[in-house]
Amino acid sequence: MGGHAHTLSMRFAMLASAAVVGACSFDTSVAFESASGGNNDTLSTDAGPAPDSAESSVADAAPQGTADAAPSVSDGTLQSFRRTQELTLDGELEAVWQAATFVDFAIADSPQLEALGSYIPDASLRMASLYDDDSIYFFIEVVDDLLVDNSVSTYNDDSIELSIDGQNDRSGPYNDDDHWLVIGAEGVYASLGPAPIGLVGSILPTATGYNIEIGLDREDLGAGNNSMLGFNIAINDDDGEGNTGIDAYGVWHLPLTDSCTSCCAGQGGSYPWCDTTRLGQLQLVP
Repeated sequence: MGGHAHTLSMRFAMLASAAVVGACSFDTSVAFESASGGNNDTLSTDAGPAPDSAESSVADAAPQGTADAAPSVSDGTLQSFRRTQELTLDGELEAVWQAATFVDFAIADSPQLEALGSYIPDASLRMASLYDDDSIYFFIEVVDDLLVDNSVSTYNDDSIELSIDGQNDRSGPYNDDDHWLVIGAEGVYASLGPAPIGLVGSILPTATGYNIEIGLDREDLGAGNNSMLGFNIAINDDDGEGNTGIDAYGVWHLPLTDSCTSCCAGQGGSYPWCDTTRLGQLQLVP
């Protein structure tokens, strides 16, 4: 899978022999259907709402989200709050996300930025998370001035990468509760790992980039009732300078703890997609 450390052009399959993959065009909002068993899946045109909670209510107007704030938690921890309103996974920022805390991340501020010498850092995102008894949800608003789709592998085009450790042991090697999800700007996603999983949700093109709104099943993640999960996110930015490879890779959080010396062999470094010691945390707030 790696390649960030060398040419930024390709990665070799180190985790899984099969991946759950979805595909679609990028000219309209696209909604992922769940996939399983490593089979290709199809995409529907819209996503249904998550089940209403007992406290469900819908605001008349879509909110802008809560003000960005640094939560009073450890560095590298994203807080997820319990969903109390209806949630429709369509890529639109709606009332339910007012309960979330959005965190900003610019690729230029990455503690592990690897890029071509000619690359000018211009990609960024803001992210938030919600959860309920069954699922964990993410809203990711990506700002990118140029979207490129010219590679076979999703991680070699404009995309984001989610790395999640359901058991939060962050011990290094990937196990069945560890997941690497790559979600491309053009509406393709790949689930790479010992136990590929599906997702539901949508990608919505915007004037400044694209929105990602997805839900992941807690049981599929291997998270059970855990309130802390291993978590990290990275931006892949492709401005077309690296031919069929990305121009830059930047990870949100880089722990100060020791990495696994054998997990990312041959990659020239240690990364969240091959070493779970490189993860921060996702905290499910009661």
